[in-house]
Amino acid sequence: MLSLQIKHSYPAIAGYVLCMWYIVLACVVLHNYYLWNANVLIGVCLAPYICSVDVGKFSMRYLVPSVALTVLAVFIPVKTTIFVALLFCLLLFLENYLGKIRPMLLLLLLIISPIFNYISNAIGFPIRLWLSDASASLLSLTGVDTHAYGNLIMQGGNEFAVDQACAGLNMMATSLIICLFVIAYYQKRTFKKFPALYVVSLLILTTVLNVVCNLIRIVLLVQFKIAAESIYHDFIGLLCLLVYVILPLLFLVKEFIGKFGRKYKAGTASQSYVDMPRYIWLHIILLGIVSIVACNLKNMGQIAPSITNISFPGYKKEILDNGILKFENNDALIYLKSGTYYAPEHDPMVCWKGSGYNFKSIKKETIGSTEIYTGILEKGNDKIYSAWWFDNGKIKTISQFLWRWKAARGQGNFYLVNANAKDASTLRRITTEVLSENHNQQR
Repeated sequence: MLSLQIKHSYPAIAGYVLCMWYIVLACVVLHNYYLWNANVLIGVCLAPYICSVDVGKFSMRYLVPSVALTVLAVFIPVKTTIFVALLFCLLLFLENYLGKIRPMLLLLLLIISPIFNYISNAIGFPIRLWLSDASASLLSLTGVDTHAYGNLIMQGGNEFAVDQACAGLNMMATSLIICLFVIAYYQKRTFKKFPALYVVSLLILTTVLNVVCNLIRIVLLVQFKIAAESIYHDFIGLLCLLVYVILPLLFLVKEFIGKFGRKYKAGTASQSYVDMPRYIWLHIILLGIVSIVACNLKNMGQIAPSITNISFPGYKKEILDNGILKFENNDALIYLKSGTYYAPEHDPMVCWKGSGYNFKSIKKETIGSTEIYTGILEKGNDKIYSAWWFDNGKIKTISQFLWRWKAARGQGNFYLVNANAKDASTLRRITTEVLSENHNQQR
């Protein structure tokens, strides 16, 4: 009898081993991948409530993305591809061990991941410039002379900056997490569930509400001349989040689930138990491949195309350890960083911030026929005038979509150009010279 019990325990042990394998791999590989900020902690705390399992209902719907992303990780062995491959392989495993998991867990994990931060930073900058222009236009309707210069709003003798670090824009992820929580609350209360399409639609609607919330927030801060250091600055941000995002969400989700929700029957805990995950060898193979790739990760400097043969006359050239090219003379400092269309890039607002500088007066400028970004870097009494754009030697642009689309189609290796000088006139001269260079990147 004892031997029979041991024999029947082997399948259960296999499931436990796979679970532990996933946990250990995630901890080892991704422990420094997540940015452990407030949004991640909120998401982790709410995950058990947001996550729902249709116990006993197994599914293979994540098979194709799991296989595709695992193959992608083999060819592009970086942390982001490992993360998404591991995530989908885990969901495939759980849906063949416990039952179908509502897609809100997948959305939550993506929202609190660095992937969302990369996308948010990429689209957040042009949104900030648009918010500045829109706010200045609205404030001008009051009869007070108000103008936007990039991310700065000037009203009378007062200056207000729409910064990346402002509480409103930083609350985009928080708003989306709150949206998922509200959906989960009404699903549990009404015993109805949303199709994935409606969940995504509500997340998009939440994004729009957040942008509108920020526009109103900026108008209020400028109109009442509330400085960033004031306690009322954050108070206004939280109040706008409540009034223009959370309260509309409570109403909209309730209406949506009443009209479009589908009734479901709550399962029992006993239904969730199976001796062994279905297709266990498939899970072992996928997890084994992901584990091997995880042991051979590369950084973006190793994957990005080489640009080391680019030179600028009159500049001292230095190749840094991370593959960045540094050009320096008495007037200017220029950095070139190679990129790939499928990966995030660290623009100057990220890199210089890590060196203790803060960006001020960020705006678009046109030199010749080329549109570029410019800004002023400040650290104490130190001030640097900076410009940046994307370049492949022929095409020069600030459009994230354009350079990635051209690179994906094989139209040259793009790199980020960041020119820096001690004053605005020198920066313009240096930028004009660099823009006139046409390096052949088809090599």
